Amino acid sequence: MSWFRDFHWQGNPKILSFVAFFLPLTIGLGFWQLDRAEGKRDILAELQARQNLPALTNETLDASPASHLRQVALRLSLDSGERHILLANSLLGGTVGYEVIAIGRSPQLPSPVLVNRGWVQASLDRSQMPEVETPRGEQLFQGVWYCSQDNPMIEDRPAEISWPAILYELNPTSISSLFGEPVPSACALRLDAASLYAFVANWTIINQSVEKHIGYAVQWFLMATALIILALFANSNLGDLLRGRSAKAE
Repeated sequence: MSWFRDFHWQGNPKILSFVAFFLPLTIGLGFWQLDRAEGKRDILAELQARQNLPALTNETLDASPASHLRQVALRLSLDSGERHILLANSLLGGTVGYEVIAIGRSPQLPSPVLVNRGWVQASLDRSQMPEVETPRGEQLFQGVWYCSQDNPMIEDRPAEISWPAILYELNPTSISSLFGEPVPSACALRLDAASLYAFVANWTIINQSVEKHIGYAVQWFLMATALIILALFANSNLGDLLRGRSAKAE
């Protein structure tokens, strides 16, 4: 009890103001990271549930965001030659490249669909386009139906049509203009990495794992704890009491 009687609070306005500002911030950021981790868990659970469903085919495909993350197996004929899109500014391991977007058709589908064949490296000479071989005739393409967020604020329509066409975002209006036929959404079949027709197809659905967000949350909570300890030691004689107690023990 004497230890408590000897404890004195000596408020330091500067330290208290510093802690009062940063303590709620660090705690809030910690809980924000936990919320993000929970959101990533929900995405992974949805992905697992959708991938356990039967693959969509030419007869069952709903070519809209309703099929996002569903497995698909489509028989398509791709446009030949250079009639494809190069999605620019795609990075892989710090290397700049393009995602190759082909357009596929089938008599069973009411409109053409986009096929994302994966990543290819860009040349240092940006006027030199990567060589892309296109399979001939109808082929089976398997992968995941992926719908990117269309940004209506970005006008990404080339001034003149030339092939391959370079775009910076999959925008249905731009794509429809390029190919001269309606493409209903920014959804595409992302080919599996094992596909014969894929380039580098190391797709990531989420950019950070659940564990990373939890790790970040722990770091923010540790910083909050450090601020509380700072406030205690800087605004009281707690340090002197602990040192005195240690000296007596010796």
